[in-house]
Amino acid sequence: MATFGYETIGSLGSTLSNYKDASQYTCPEDGTAQSITAALKASSGTWEGHVKCAIYKASDLSSPITNGETEEKTLTLNTTAAWFTFNFPTPPTLEANTDYVLCAWADTGSGSTARMLRDDDASVNRWYVSATYSDTWGDLPASDRTGKFSIYCTYTPSGGGLSIPVAMRHYRNLRTAIASTRKLTFPKIAPLRI
Repeated sequence: MATFGYETIGSLGSTLSNYKDASQYTCPEDGTAQSITAALKASSGTWEGHVKCAIYKASDLSSPITNGETEEKTLTLNTTAAWFTFNFPTPPTLEANTDYVLCAWADTGSGSTARMLRDDDASVNRWYVSATYSDTWGDLPASDRTGKFSIYCTYTPSGGGLSIPVAMRHYRNLRTAIASTRKLTFPKIAPLRI
């Protein structure tokens, strides 16, 4: 497995209840998305409600990509930020070196309000769109702000599913095994006479 997005729980937060919170990140290679993970908390006390995520292509914000909507979960949040993972029922296809928008959305729920964590970053497009929670994702407007929401996508790279660090570890293990065979000695065997 591999990931792209922002895997740090930010120090800032934005309302998620009836808001679509999203940031744009680049997928470095072809693959199949498995899930989206987001850092969430309650604004105060606790919050309980429904949350789901989606992935859009930055070049087409009219709707999520094909199969790009995750499962919906019922969550109970408190004031301590934590990671929550939302799986894709049917894994969508990702393209190499393509900009995607990772988006989360929550309903009104009960208690306080849901919030998603973020950090400032002037180089990253960010969305903060007021939208009453519903069954239909619909489109996203053009981004009018910047910042990194704490949200990332986990995917399986095409062609075997080994990310580079894992592949290198297997290579080193194989190299060690081959090198160890050079130390083996075998007894001499007398020629067989018939």
